[in-house]
Amino acid sequence: MKMKIFILLCMSGILLIQGLKAENIIQQKNDYIADWTKIQIAYDHFLINPSTTTANTISGLLPLRKLMMGKIDNLEWKKKVETLDYIFNPKKIMQFKKLIKTGQAEYYQVGFRMLQITDAANSEYLSDILGVSICDHPVQFLQALEANRSVLENYQIEGILLMVPDLYADDVPGQKKELNRRYLAIKKSNFKGEMKTKCLKILKNEIDIRHEGGDGSRYLKNWGQMPIY
Repeated sequence: MKMKIFILLCMSGILLIQGLKAENIIQQKNDYIADWTKIQIAYDHFLINPSTTTANTISGLLPLRKLMMGKIDNLEWKKKVETLDYIFNPKKIMQFKKLIKTGQAEYYQVGFRMLQITDAANSEYLSDILGVSICDHPVQFLQALEANRSVLENYQIEGILLMVPDLYADDVPGQKKELNRRYLAIKKSNFKGEMKTKCLKILKNEIDIRHEGGDGSRYLKNWGQMPIY
């Protein structure tokens, strides 16, 4: 009798593990699924009528994980590229840039989720848009970053914090000054949380590199060596 109970418990355990593995595979697949038509429509609604509701709608439609070749089939990849071109249309992205300047945490979330479908060039531009606003809205930025920590890779967080506008391309002192402004804005903010400490550490390390005469961190030097999208 004891042996039968033992065998039944073992079989139940095996079935439970198999079920959890299957559920995990389904969840991983869902993380890469997107309705590209709905994303474009929701993005337009968000730009035309920006609000917490429209921001949450577009955020909820964007993928939770970085879309890379091999994760989705060729047809889905083509739709993703078309949607990327639609979102980063010069006129539309300028509208989005203006919304980020208002400092709404929900709008930051849209930007963080947009990073999951961008290629390298658009990631750089989007990171620039998000990073420049830190000085004016450090608390809202950190709130949104903390809330989206589970869907952002470390290199994406570094990119947002460290990417500076093109006008500083050959101006290392100017780059350092801009990064120092971000550091002080975050440090002086009343935000409490692990993300604040993480951001300050990333910025301080970068500022120290430039103070020592370096021309940028390993991250910025190797921007082109990020994962291929």
